[in-house]
Amino acid sequence: MNFKQPLLLVGSLVVIGGASALVACDSNSVKDPIQKKSGLKAATTKTPAVKKEAPYQAPISEYATKPYTAAGGYEKTVAKYGPRLGELQAYREKAADVASRDRSCDSVIAAEISSMRGGLNDMHFWVDCENGTRFRFSESELNQANVVAVSEADKVISEDLAVDRCEEMIANSVTHPSTVGINRFAGYNYGKFDQTGAASVNLLFSAKNSFGTELKFNARCTFQSDGSGEITIKERTS
Repeated sequence: MNFKQPLLLVGSLVVIGGASALVACDSNSVKDPIQKKSGLKAATTKTPAVKKEAPYQAPISEYATKPYTAAGGYEKTVAKYGPRLGELQAYREKAADVASRDRSCDSVIAAEISSMRGGLNDMHFWVDCENGTRFRFSESELNQANVVAVSEADKVISEDLAVDRCEEMIANSVTHPSTVGINRFAGYNYGKFDQTGAASVNLLFSAKNSFGTELKFNARCTFQSDGSGEITIKERTS
């Protein structure tokens, strides 16, 4: 007579006819049948590392920030900025560094104190690159932690704005503004100078004097990268 042996489940034990076998319940211990058969390890996918691009910085010539000395031909500069000569040098070096991080600069060749702008209490600096790009910085700008270089070429006043401002300057310069006659279609010329950030406009106009006589003039307006402008007016005969 055959007796079926009872099958008992006790926890993780399978008991068959008094004999016991341990059955693993952890799914991680179950091997892939294909992997087991072939003996190969399962392939793992790795995400390729993204290589970060190094921040741009153009080289700086060793002569670009050479300290000013009286013996080196900078007697006037040393005399004028003597009390702040150490600060001046630090600002020159920072100006060169900031400019070198702009991609429009290929190599810094000069970082100098400006003799045309600023003064002892508000120093201004200019930086030239080998490709002709120029930057200007004021002392207050260089004191900012997040100062950004903007080339003089990017500061040049646009043609339309230059003409508009020149017309305003003409009106403010004549005796009787209401008599001013400007015809843009008659011709004007606009020129810009990227390295210095300057621009100029020549405009022809007419205006009446105090005797009611209409006279003809030529106006030349010049603008700097800092937004300042000047006008020169000359009478013309034709």
